[in-house]
Amino acid sequence: MSLNFIKIQIESQKKYFSNYIKHNAIRYCKDTIKSGELDRLKIKEVQKLLLKIEAVEDPWNWNGIPKSKESLDIIKLLEKLEQIIC
Repeated sequence: MSLNFIKIQIESQKKYFSNYIKHNAIRYCKDTIKSGELDRLKIKEVQKLLLKIEAVEDPWNWNGIPKSKESLDIIKLLEKLEQIIC
């Protein structure tokens, strides 16, 4: 997946919270690493970011509305990923 496409997906995710925001953030990090468009230093930054995302509690909620604190934590980490990509 190209970095431009990942940036578009991140922007979309930031606008529309979903129960799968953590899963999507993990996927964006892994796709960014697999893209082959980053140098080694940025890949290490993305790997550290991936560990931080995995450490956040899953915002999934049974009623379909994700927990706001955890969602905002993941959004902040997605913004950092977006800065790394740019």
